[in-house]
Amino acid sequence: MTTSDYVLVGDHNLYSGSEANSQWMQIAEIVNHPSYDSNTLDNDIALIRLKTEIQFPSDNKIAPVCLPTAGEMYDSVDATITGWELNRRGDSGGPMVVEENGKWKLVGVVSWGYGCARPEGPGVYARVTRRDMETQGYIATPAEGFSQSP
Repeated sequence: MTTSDYVLVGDHNLYSGSEANSQWMQIAEIVNHPSYDSNTLDNDIALIRLKTEIQFPSDNKIAPVCLPTAGEMYDSVDATITGWELNRRGDSGGPMVVEENGKWKLVGVVSWGYGCARPEGPGVYARVTRRDMETQGYIATPAEGFSQSP
């Protein structure tokens, strides 16, 4: 992915001509985790800064997700994973979210796996609760005027 690519938000069917609220967004910057290791896939996470803000419609069909509580493990909880191909090739970067007190929190990001959701092969996710990118200044903290939970 490069800054000449686009991000499509609000679309849930690649084979549909157009979703009512979908938006193609230009990429301004891609920030890879500074400790990413391509051999082990440790710290397999990146941030994408868009050139313009996403316009969230009032019908909530496109909505922001909250950052999780820093350090919370979210062990033994039900989570929802979304992607184009049910966690097959091409879903890397897809969200793993948990509903907590009526709000959706991003707790993981699809990293890699063996096959398509096979019981004998793991799906591996980058843990978002470590918050390395935030502490290194890539994400604004609530003290800087941004809310943790919209």
